[in-house]
Formats: sequence, C-alpha cells, structure tokens
Amino acid sequence: MAMTASFPNLPPESRPLGGRYRLVQPLGSGGFGQTFSAQDLHLPGHPLCVVKQLKPQVTSTEELQTARRLFDTEAQTLYKLGAHPQIPGLLAHFEEGQEFYLAQELIEGHSLAEELGTPWTEAQVVAFLGDLLGILAFVHSHGVIHRDIKPSNLIRRASDRRIVLIDFGAVKQVSAQATALRSGHSHTISIGTQGYMPSEQVAGRPQFSSDIYAVGILGIQALTGYPPTELHPDPHSGELEWQHYAPQAHPALLDVLEMMVRYDFRTRYTTAAEALAALRKLPPALSRYVPSAPVPQGQAPRTTAATVAVGRRRERTQLTAAQVPAAQVPRRRREPSSANWLPLAAGALAASVVAIAALLGWQAWRSASSTPEDETPVGAESPAVEAPTDAEPITVEPEPEETAAAAEQAEAEPESPAAPESDVDDAPEMVVEPEDTAAPEPETSELTPEAAQATVATLYNHVSNQAWDAARSQFSTSLAPQFDPGFFAQFDRVSVENLRVTSQTADSIEFVGENTYVYPDGSTQREQRSFTVQLQDEQPRIVGSSFGGVLKSR
Repeated sequence: MAMTASFPNLPPESRPLGGRYRLVQPLGSGGFGQTFSAQDLHLPGHPLCVVKQLKPQVTSTEELQTARRLFDTEAQTLYKLGAHPQIPGLLAHFEEGQEFYLAQELIEGHSLAEELGTPWTEAQVVAFLGDLLGILAFVHSHGVIHRDIKPSNLIRRASDRRIVLIDFGAVKQVSAQATALRSGHSHTISIGTQGYMPSEQVAGRPQFSSDIYAVGILGIQALTGYPPTELHPDPHSGELEWQHYAPQAHPALLDVLEMMVRYDFRTRYTTAAEALAALRKLPPALSRYVPSAPVPQGQAPRTTAATVAVGRRRERTQLTAAQVPAAQVPRRRREPSSANWLPLAAGALAASVVAIAALLGWQAWRSASSTPEDETPVGAESPAVEAPTDAEPITVEPEPEETAAAAEQAEAEPESPAAPESDVDDAPEMVVEPEDTAAPEPETSELTPEAAQATVATLYNHVSNQAWDAARSQFSTSLAPQFDPGFFAQFDRVSVENLRVTSQTADSIEFVGENTYVYPDGSTQREQRSFTVQLQDEQPRIVGSSFGGVLKSR
C-alpha cells in the first residue's frame, strides 16, 4: 500500500508524480532533497523504482532557469552512464511544482557498509577493487568525476553479487552550482564525504584521481578493518600512515593502495583505467581475482576493435524482493581462454597416438575427480565477489593431483609449444599449469581504448581546472605548442562525452566525441570533435584533434 499520506509536501495518491510514479516509502534524505521507492504505474505489475526529489535552493526566476538547465545537463549524463550494467539506469527526469525529480532503476541488494568492519582477505580486496575500478573507468571515460564514493553509495547486488555504484550527486551538483552562480563564485563547491575526500576535493577542485583516492581508502578499510577516521597523516609529508595495520599483506598490493591515496593528486594514478591496469599487473596469485568487466549496453564484446557506444537503454526487468544470499568467502575461479588453448589443440593434432591417449586419459580423470566448486567459472556475467566471513582463508596453490596431471600431459606432448599461465575450464584440450612452474606472460605496450579515452577526458578535466601545463602535457610534443589557454579561459567547464572509436591500430586510436562548453552564465554549446591518440614513450598522447560541427548552439 502506498504511504504518501505520511510524507509532507507530497502529491495525493490520486496524483502520482509526473502522472506515473506513486511513492511508497522514503529511502533517505538530506539538505538537497529526498529519495523514495516508488511504483511505476505505466509498466505491467507496477514494478518498484527509485525517485529522487531535488529542491533547488533558488530565490528568483532567473536562478530557477539556471537550475533547470543544469538539471537537464546532469540528467543527460546520468542517462548515458546508465548504459553500464553496474550503474542504475535513468528511467525519467521531470519537473513538478518547481521541484525536480529523477526516476532510476532500483537495485536489490545491501550497502557495502554492512560488510566493512572486519579485515577481508587479499583476494576479496583485489576482487572488490577490480570491480569498482572497472565501473569508474567507464565513468571517467565520459569525463565524469563521481565525487562521493563511499560505502553507502556502493550496493552489493543480490542477483550476482557485483558492486553497483549509485548516487552520482546530480542533486547536489545542481544545487551547488546554482548557489555558486548566485553568489558570483566561479569555483566548484566541495561535494563529498569526510574521510573519503582528498585535499584538492575539499578545496573544491576535484580531479579524476580524487575518485581514485576514495577507492584506495575503501581498499585500505577492507584490508585492515579500520575506517578512515583511524587513518592519520604524517605531520610532515601529509601521507597516510596505515601499512602497520596490514603487516602480513603482499607488498605489491600495499604499493598499489599506497599510490591510490597519495596526498598530492599529481602522484596518484591519473584515472581508474590506469589504476585498474596496475591492479592487473599484481602477481598472478592476486591478479587472478580481478573480475572481467561486463560489456556496457550497446557496446559489442571486444573481439575486434573496441567501440564505446552510449545512449541505448537496456531493458528494465521487474525486481523481486528476494533475500540477499548469505555471505561466502570467494573460491578459486577458472575462466576459459581461447587464446591459451588454441596452441595446445594444434599441438595435440601434431602429437603421436600416445599423446592423444594421454589427453583422453587426463580428460577421464578430470571428469571423475572434479567437484562443483572446481567447475564454477567466472565470466563477464558473474564473477561474484563475496562478502567477508570468519571462514578459513582460501588457498591458491594447485592441488597435488592437478599438478601430477599437468606433468603427465607435458610428458605426453614433448613437441607441443609451452602455454602461458592461465585459469581453465573443463574443455578437454586445456592443461592446468601449476603457478610455480609457468613462465610469466610478457608485458606488451599496446594502446587500449580505455587509456586513450582517459587521456582525452583528463585533458578537459585539467582545462576545467585551468591547469594549463597539465592540460598541455596530454598532447604530443608537436601539438602541445598549439594549445591555447586563452580560448578555454572563457569557460567555466569543458567536458567530453560519448567517445566512439572510429579507427584503431596497435598504437593509434581515433575517436569522435561530443564537447560541452559551459559559460559563466550557465549557458552551453555542444560540438562534435575528433581526436587521435597514439603512444609516445609508452604514454598515450593526443596527436590530432579537429572540429566536426556544432550540435547545439549557445
């Protein structure tokens, strides 16, 4: 039954919000507005969703118009970010009675705050960091800084145990920017939560690396069990002193977390894509727990040149009130990898009858001795990061029988090429190599779409903060002298979004994107622009950019 009668200033039940949403119960409130669960009366079964009510702090018609324009801009951003399967989809945005509303997908699950408090295993920490950084890499590629990453804004989804990032602060940002325009201040008002905000964000100058800082604090909190209020900075360097809380942790993991929470934002990982790459370079015993990134809605799987396509809405499913599964310690997972088993298959065809017999014998042994736990694969759909428990720590060493089987297979196929270390599934062509005997995979310097997108997004983040030297550093040596700070100084903010790959090689990627130029009076102009990014000294740099046309004039 709807409970709207108990809430002040809410429309009567006969007048649903926007003619569509019947409020059910409050989920939270703050100085900028309230959040409710609501029924969508326009869909069969009236499924639940989330409605956020924004009360802009305006005192004149002009300020209301400014808030309305900012609200529309933020809603467009939320709509595009909702293409990612771990970000709630935006269902609608509307205005009623000079108040603004967002209707979003309701996520069934529980807040990460319920899981923190006792130390997690290193495997759990790495899996969590990889899941969250994968979401943020998508967010940063659209030129968006979340600004408020904290436990209550992370939901462990009940259906697949993946992390979902919520509350992008559109409500707070609209009110804050409207207040700034009214007061005549051009700087960004501080938005965030104490303990998870670095110094530059407190000062109102958030960077992409400000989000990385918050992720690092969460990682430290999960690894040590200590909240940020217990992490104190060195009085001389300003760096947090926390590693003594995790004396047994792997040094490589400590180094990654340490770089995430550096005091100076210029010495942290620049974007989530860069931090995620560092996480994947951890030793195999840890990096194996980094989950695969799900494919955003409208983006093809990366079997060919990657394309960042946004704007398509995924189908909304009716949610159920299923209980959250009991927390479990994550088990060792195996993922199929066609790149690794193809050479083995070719070697098997060329081997002798003895090798084939050995292979069939191994398959029979594998089928007879495997357990349901061994056969649980983790793919892009559900690499389920489980909540911490008091269970015994998991092991990552190969079983003795598994090592013996691998050795027998190697003896039976002396002519087969050596395969790199890999997790495997039950395909008969695959051989499980023990970790301590596998040769390390060679590192490659290949330009990825995520790194190229992050470079373009970083450029405009520096431009918006008038960090001209940092912005110039994103260009190639030949293009940097053409960068003109005077042109960008006339805008309060410049952002890029909807980057789409038009051409890609091993060391060069071309994009088409949409730039938004925000003037001091709140008006905007949108333009199409192309970018070419190449590797120079193993670093992605913009080597070309050209104007494509006006999409929306000022």
